[in-house]
Amino acid sequence: MAHKLITLLGDTTADALAVRELQLLARDGVDVRLIADILAKAQMVMRRLGLDPADTTAEEVYHALVSAVATEQFLSLLTDTEYVLLDIDGEVISFNPVDVVDNYHHELSMSQRRTTAGKKGLGWEITRRYAEHPAVSEQRVQTVASRANWPTSEPTYCRVVFDKPSVLVIGDIATEALMTLRQDDAELTGSKLNRRLAIRLGAKIMAETSATQDAVGGAATASVAFSKLGVQPSLMSWIGDDGVGRLSVEYLRTHGVDMSGVTSQKRTRTNHHYVLRRGAERTIIASNEQFDYRWREPVCRPDWVYLSMISGESWHLHEALGRYLAKHESVKLAFQPGPAHIAWGKDKLEPLLKRTKVMVMNIDEAMALTGRTARTTKPLLTELHELGPEIVVVTDGPRGAFAYDGEKLYEVPSYPDPSRPLDRSGAGDAFAATLVAELAKGTVLDEALLLAPISSMNVVQEVGEQAGLLTSSELRELLKRAPDDYVLQEL
Repeated sequence: MAHKLITLLGDTTADALAVRELQLLARDGVDVRLIADILAKAQMVMRRLGLDPADTTAEEVYHALVSAVATEQFLSLLTDTEYVLLDIDGEVISFNPVDVVDNYHHELSMSQRRTTAGKKGLGWEITRRYAEHPAVSEQRVQTVASRANWPTSEPTYCRVVFDKPSVLVIGDIATEALMTLRQDDAELTGSKLNRRLAIRLGAKIMAETSATQDAVGGAATASVAFSKLGVQPSLMSWIGDDGVGRLSVEYLRTHGVDMSGVTSQKRTRTNHHYVLRRGAERTIIASNEQFDYRWREPVCRPDWVYLSMISGESWHLHEALGRYLAKHESVKLAFQPGPAHIAWGKDKLEPLLKRTKVMVMNIDEAMALTGRTARTTKPLLTELHELGPEIVVVTDGPRGAFAYDGEKLYEVPSYPDPSRPLDRSGAGDAFAATLVAELAKGTVLDEALLLAPISSMNVVQEVGEQAGLLTSSELRELLKRAPDDYVLQEL
C-alpha cells in the first residue's frame, strides 16, 4: 500500500523515500490500515453526498464537495477528514475542508483544484501513526518526516469562514513596555515639525503610569482590527522562543487571528519596544531581532495580502511575495510601507507597487518615497499613483487625509474628537486597516474613506494601539451621528 500513499502525496522522490523507509521500520501494515481508513472516510462522505463510491468520477466527487460548502451540513460532513485524499482514475481529490472551501471560494475548476492542505494533513497522519508504533523510534520518525517536509507536529489550518473575505497580514510584531512620563520630568524642544523629548541625563525618573502590551505594531494592530471588522485575518510574522512571544500568539488568537503562519525562532528574543509617553505623543525605542524572514505559502489562498512594517533584512521574502502575487492574480495587495520600504526606494519596490491595489502612508513617508520636498497634495498623490498603485491614500495626522484613484482626488476630513486625545499611537494603523477591511467587504471607496478616520479618532481616545478599535456596526453608527460638514471634498 506504500505506493498508494506516495501517489496521494504527489509522487515526489522525498515522499517516496520517506514512506518506504517508515514501512521498512515498522513492517506490520501501518500503511495498509491508513489507506483503509482513508477509503472508509472518503466513501462515507460520498454516500452522504448521494454518490455511489463504486460508480463515480473524480469530476463528480469534486463538484459535489464544492457544492456542499454552501449547505448547513458541510462542517459535519467533513469531520476528521484533514488527511483524506482519494485517487480516482489518476485524479487526486482532497477532502480536507480547507482545500474544499478554497476551491469553492475562488471558484476553481477541477484542473485548478487545491490539495495542499490535504497533503499536509496526510503527511502529519503518517508521521503520527509511525511515531506511536512501539517498534519505531519517535526521533527516527521525526527525522524522516523532516526530510520529506511533512509536519512534525499537528498542523494548524486557517479557520474556515464562509461569509468573510480573508486577509493575510505580513509584518513584524513586538511586545511593548509603555511608560507615561510626568510633565515636569520631560521637556519638549524644537520646532512643531521636529519636536524633541529632553530628559535629564543620569536622573532617576518615576513613571506616572506603566503597562505592558503583547503583540503590537502595524501587523498586529491590523490583524485585530480586521477581526473586529468582520474580515478573516491570518498573520505571517516572526517571534522569539520566549514567554512574551508565546503570550503574543495567545493574545492574537483570542482576537480571532489565524496564527498558523507565525514562525517561532529558536534561541531568539521577540522584538521589544520601550515607549516613553508624554501627553498624547510617544517616543519608541525599538529593539528588533534578526529573524529568518522566509516566505511560507499560506495553506488557504487569501483574498487580500496586507503588507505592513517589517525589517530591512526581509527582501528575499518580498521577492517571494511578488512571485506569489504573480501566480495568483485574484489576490489583491494592500501596502502600508514601513521605514525599510521607504529606505529601499521606489525603484526597488517597483514590482510590488505595480501590483498594489491600495497604498496607505503618511505625508512624510510619501515625500520620502517620491523625493518631493514640497507638501503640495495633488502633485504628491499623482506621482504616487504613477508608481503603480490603483488607489493611493496619504494621511496627515489631525489635518485629515487625501486619496486618489486615478480619476478623482479626495480630501478626507478628520472625524471630530469627542475629547482631547490620550494617545496617538496606532491611529495610522487603524485608519489603514479599516480602509482595507471595508474595501475587502465590497464597500465603495467614498464610504470606506469616511469610515477610516472614525477608527483613528476612537483609537486616540484610549491608551495603546488596539483598545479603541471598533466593529463595523460601531463605525457606521458614529458615521450616522457625524456633523453635517463631515463629507469628502473632491479637489
